[in-house]
Amino acid sequence: MKKSRFTEPQMLKVLQSQQEGKKVAEISREFGFSEQTFYNCQSKIALEAAGNIHSHVEY
Repeated sequence: MKKSRFTEPQMLKVLQSQQEGKKVAEISREFGFSEQTFYNCQSKIALEAAGNIHSHVEY
């Protein structure tokens, strides 16, 4: 699998920028990647968070 160009802390910083109210197009220009890359990062972080939640659930 291809290695990501962006580290997890970088992706979290990008997502935090969106939560602060910046538009995706503005964030993409600021960090130098496409809007699609933003959405890919967003889904990757969400999947990792969901995996962490499920791993801590006791049955």
